[in-house]
Amino acid sequence: MACYMGLVSFFASRHEVLKVTGWNRKVNLNAAARATIQSASVDSTPLTDAGLDGSGEVIQIIDAGVNETTCFLEHGDGTEVEHGYYFDFVASSNPSFDSSSESRSMFKAEFTGGDFFYDSDRRKVIQYIDLINPDTGDGSSSGMPFVSADSFVSDDDLGHGTHTATTVAGSTISSPAELVSCADNGEVIGCAGGCIIESSTGSTEADYGEDINRLCPAFGCSGDQCLPDDTANTLSEHGGMAQGAKIAAIDIFYGDYSYGDLAGNGLWETCADAGCKIHSNSYGVDLRCQLTALDVLYDEYMYENQEHLLLFSAGNTGWTTDRDTCTIDSPGIAKNVLTVGSTSSGVTRLSTTDLDGRGYADGDELSTIDVVSEFSGYGFTEDGRIKPEVVAPGDMIYSASGNGGNSSCELIAYAGTSFSTAVASGAAAMVRQYFRDSSFYGADVESRGFCDQGFTCDSFSPMATTVKAMLINSANVMGGGNEPDSERGFGRIHLEAGMPLGGAGDMVLFVADSSDHEVSSNGKLKFNFNVDPDAGLELRATLSWSDPAASSLSGDQLVNDLDLRVYAPDGTRYCMWDDNCWDTSNVNERVIVPAEVVAQFSATDEWEVRVRGRDFTVGDTVSFSLVVTGAISPPIEGSSAVVAAAVGDDSSAADDDAGEEGAAATMYGRGAGAGSGFVLAGVAMLAAALAAAV
Repeated sequence: MACYMGLVSFFASRHEVLKVTGWNRKVNLNAAARATIQSASVDSTPLTDAGLDGSGEVIQIIDAGVNETTCFLEHGDGTEVEHGYYFDFVASSNPSFDSSSESRSMFKAEFTGGDFFYDSDRRKVIQYIDLINPDTGDGSSSGMPFVSADSFVSDDDLGHGTHTATTVAGSTISSPAELVSCADNGEVIGCAGGCIIESSTGSTEADYGEDINRLCPAFGCSGDQCLPDDTANTLSEHGGMAQGAKIAAIDIFYGDYSYGDLAGNGLWETCADAGCKIHSNSYGVDLRCQLTALDVLYDEYMYENQEHLLLFSAGNTGWTTDRDTCTIDSPGIAKNVLTVGSTSSGVTRLSTTDLDGRGYADGDELSTIDVVSEFSGYGFTEDGRIKPEVVAPGDMIYSASGNGGNSSCELIAYAGTSFSTAVASGAAAMVRQYFRDSSFYGADVESRGFCDQGFTCDSFSPMATTVKAMLINSANVMGGGNEPDSERGFGRIHLEAGMPLGGAGDMVLFVADSSDHEVSSNGKLKFNFNVDPDAGLELRATLSWSDPAASSLSGDQLVNDLDLRVYAPDGTRYCMWDDNCWDTSNVNERVIVPAEVVAQFSATDEWEVRVRGRDFTVGDTVSFSLVVTGAISPPIEGSSAVVAAAVGDDSSAADDDAGEEGAAATMYGRGAGAGSGFVLAGVAMLAAALAAAV
């Protein structure tokens, strides 16, 4: 300890050292979930039934690798995709380097362009990148201990990556699924597709997760949580959220340790040519909301690559405090990424959480889909940002076991924000397909006759801000108030509530994509609609933008501030927060006007959705995405305006508009609006060396 404190004092006294902090360890943090995120039930999948399954999307899985032999990911001919790699080698400058230790030192990583091979013709896994070139020698002549490439060649020893990948996009080749043959030693097929000894009671505890092979009536199970005895159908029904999507995997874990930060933003570039726009990250490090250089780096990537959406887990340490201190993991604390917390999967699934949101024990009342998991990380951050932004089922998720043999469809139950993040990533793929495939959003607009009235019927590839806005706008508040909170964020993903199909129903979706919508500093854009008061629907609006990266040392992460307001016909103003219309922390804002308020006005009254820029620090304009849902008309032509004026007191609608003038500009939907390498920070390296030296 004396040595440790001496090193701390030495480094702290150096003028070039801003902060000394330890090197923390990163850890790996379906059918019911698929229904929950679509219809807020445990058995209805209206979007899947309509053909919305993520087809055309490639989702990157950054994890511990995947087992391609599971029937949910197999190609069908016994072959696996050829592996590529990122680094030629990774070595430690610490002679006593031990990868099983929590202490790590400075690393040397050689990148010479890598090998990012992919094969788009494969059924499911089209790319598999090992972090280190498997042909690397042992490097003994260098005098530095090398991180072995062998760990990255092995396929997901714990099954974590296989489970997340299958939860995102897994699907069986046949339905019902084909069952494996068990050995002739008394083994039979269990409820979840594994081979078990029929005469043995067995254990429900697996090495990692929960064994559910005896969770059906044939083995004595009774109650709502039992699986059916028809195992083949059970397996085929437990594919992923977006079963039409494909997978690009990258293995960044060496045992329990992630080395992905050595690649920086190069991680996302490995699958750029393969077409990835969604990047699912089911890992993190518990720093209790302390920002790092890596969080800022990922913010920078999303700002500079605005079609790419990074999703991260909120973390699994929510149970460690009384929910009065932020516990969001890094990199989930980054402002531009979408951070996902966990909810129960409902009374038909095993759960670690009871109805009151505490740890489940025998005899406790079962939790519903409206309960945030006991372990789920929560905010708010120290600078007031909403984290997580959304929650999704993650307690428990039944998906592929990584330990099954060739073509095995065996399921296992896991709980954690790792798996809710996988669920959300599949949902994001469905949102992208909704806009890219004209048979969904475009067809809905055309069915309503709105194509020439400010909406677009053309397909388009949405920016990440539009995908985030869509997931946030329709999120279910889970019985709570309309304001976001620190546990569920904006709410649980509920796609059906914001993605109308075929012109059915009164709900209309208006979208302004950030690819062609922007607001100037101290300017305003107004989107005006008529709203049917008799439809019984809320009026919802959500604004999202990508913000320039700040410093990890900055107390306020927001650089360019936008604000969202909705004005009723009588001038009443509605904002995200009930008591404050000036949010100065978040890059996502949502306003909900209750249905009973909408019902007080006539169908010819005019509602206004307003986007306002405030004293931008970087640039003169900011691109944004806006999503509006409700029983709305097409935007009222000629009623929108860009208003350039100083930001003044906004205590009332009258004050907000007083004395403001600007050029008229009608704002319509999509298509009609306004115009790698990573170097470890010196502080982090010093901290790492400090930790290794103790």
